[in-house]
Amino acid sequence: MFRAREMEGGGGGSAVPEGDAFWRRAAWTAALAAVYFVAGRLSLRLSFLPSLATPVWLPSGIAVAALLLGGGWLWAGVFLGSLFVSAASGQSVWIACPIAAGNVLEAWLGAWAARRLAGGKEALSHPRGVAVFTLLSGFGAALASAAIGAASLCVGRLRPWERCGSIGLSWWLADAAGIVVVAPLLILAATEKFGRWSKEKSAEAGLLFAAVILTGWAVLGGAPAARNYPLDFLCLPVVLWPAFRFGRRETAFTALLLSGAAVGGALRGHGPFFRSDVFETVLLLQIFCAITAAAALAVSSVVDERRRDQEILQGSRRTLEEAVRSRTESLTRTLNELQDEIARRGLVETALERRTRELASSNQELQQFASVVSHELQEPLRKILTFGDLLKTMAADPRREEWEYAERMEDSARRMQRLVEGILELSRTTGETPPLAPVDLGEVAREVASDFEPLVAEMGGNISIGRLPILNADRLQMRRLFSNLISNAYKFRNKAGAPSIRISAEDARDGFVRILVEDNGIGFEEEFAETIFKPFGRLHRRTDYEGSGLGLAICRRIAMRHGGDIAAKGRPGQGAVFVVTLPV
Repeated sequence: MFRAREMEGGGGGSAVPEGDAFWRRAAWTAALAAVYFVAGRLSLRLSFLPSLATPVWLPSGIAVAALLLGGGWLWAGVFLGSLFVSAASGQSVWIACPIAAGNVLEAWLGAWAARRLAGGKEALSHPRGVAVFTLLSGFGAALASAAIGAASLCVGRLRPWERCGSIGLSWWLADAAGIVVVAPLLILAATEKFGRWSKEKSAEAGLLFAAVILTGWAVLGGAPAARNYPLDFLCLPVVLWPAFRFGRRETAFTALLLSGAAVGGALRGHGPFFRSDVFETVLLLQIFCAITAAAALAVSSVVDERRRDQEILQGSRRTLEEAVRSRTESLTRTLNELQDEIARRGLVETALERRTRELASSNQELQQFASVVSHELQEPLRKILTFGDLLKTMAADPRREEWEYAERMEDSARRMQRLVEGILELSRTTGETPPLAPVDLGEVAREVASDFEPLVAEMGGNISIGRLPILNADRLQMRRLFSNLISNAYKFRNKAGAPSIRISAEDARDGFVRILVEDNGIGFEEEFAETIFKPFGRLHRRTDYEGSGLGLAICRRIAMRHGGDIAAKGRPGQGAVFVVTLPV
């Protein structure tokens, strides 16, 4: 790409943003104008003829990079720098101003395309961004400056209209080459961090620099020993070396050095691009510079993207390995804890089985003992009752003291007999339960109620039975349960009124059904709700109410043997409610 000597300029701009201090903006604008002017004068020194062409217009790349990195408000620096270059070349203000405006437009379009379409400052980090930057920010934006600049020269009669096309082509390729070769290096130098290289990396960088210089001198600079050999292809490995081994910044710098070597060799009349026709020479140089820079950046971006993906992949792999290691350690700890728990539970289960066997043996011995004791106690009690009857017969007169003593003895013997029977019944509830079978609780409750109806009816009371469920149970124990509860309600009736006993059931929930036995008896204090279920747990004197004190304790044993429980609620003088909970 190249540019005619008369067509100096740079590019791009927009309105100055508010917020920065005026003097700071003025300093940056002046600095950009100075750099633009120096680069412009340097580019003019690369012209092949005083009035014809320069292969690369360096200020165009500087202008695009400045507006992309610093902001659109730097357009004034581009405009002033372009005016100074034109003035130093002897251009009139009427020609210099349109050319400067075209350079500002070029820089603004290039920066806008890079920012909006290629990824901004990260445009060169991926292949698509490199392609968009090269085509739109480079070749696309350069069209504006070339069209305005060539037209300005022809309108000002500095060049004939028949040469307007060739002048525009030269201008366009020179500006495009400047943007593609120079702007990437400035952008990457400003955005990428400079890390510390190892000794090996520094030595490799030195070898790369030496290879670039040697290749530039031997292949592009026209070394005498290499002039007769087609060594152009040797530039390829040199420009790909930094793309694969270093980074995008080093690749852009290598492309710039090779472009400089090619232009320098052609200016001295050497190198593979020098031709007798100046226009052809400049065109070949421009194509070489632009293609070399664009291709090197594209390859570098692909390698860099692949390198980043590998780093992400390695990071993910390390994270995964760490997660797997942590999870493995956690699972190992859990497994060890589980094995310890299994071993501990094994010991507990062994101890529990041993304890269960001991308890079963103890229960069996207890049942045998209770049976033997009950049997052994029943016989003396029967004899006491028999001898009591004989004593009363011998006394003849019920008013004698002997009769009263015999009556008291018989009462004590009967109480003792009921106590022995209660203990025997309690021991039976802790023994082995026969297989459970479906039992209609309503039928059992009605059978038991029929035994108490004469006593209750004699006092004007009643026993009502609601709908009760059918459950798997021991029929005899269920009969004993209802018998004890109804007997308890009858025993602790309110002397002032007729007894009323109601048996019902609540709907099953949570896998349990609740049987309610309600009465209107004397009730009890809530603090004694558990005391009444203990063996021999009495709330009144033995002489006030009959009983062994084991009836409710037997009810709890029966409920627990069936996987349930029993509880009671009551208030003094307002009756009591016994709730039997059984599994469905």
